[in-house]
Amino acid sequence: LARTLTVVPDPPADLRQTFAQAAQWAVRRQNKQGLWHAFVDATEVQPDNGGSAGIAAALAIGVRAGLLSAAMREPAAQAAQALSAALTPDGFLTGIAQVNKGGEALQRDDYRVISQFGMGLLAQLYAALV
Repeated sequence: LARTLTVVPDPPADLRQTFAQAAQWAVRRQNKQGLWHAFVDATEVQPDNGGSAGIAAALAIGVRAGLLSAAMREPAAQAAQALSAALTPDGFLTGIAQVNKGGEALQRDDYRVISQFGMGLLAQLYAALV
């Protein structure tokens, strides 16, 4: 939605409002390390670095486009800082929850992987914070 709202001419006010409300909802659920859990409102589930990169990228894109208040940049920057610690020396992002091929039980499990989509979302986050 963040990307869509930046390219749609004169986006409808209700979509802008929905995006802002979702951003506020997500920020309230960011953990102390700056990440979001694989199931955002389930703190017993480990964080998901791919999902965290995506949420933070949406926040940073929203701020940059003037869709969100400047205060939303701080949670995005906090996530970027935390995620940088999860990069391998060759630039792969670790700590990504499994896709849903194995069902919800696998996603709720502590098993985490390296996945290219997470690296792409992290790159979008970094670019939006510059």
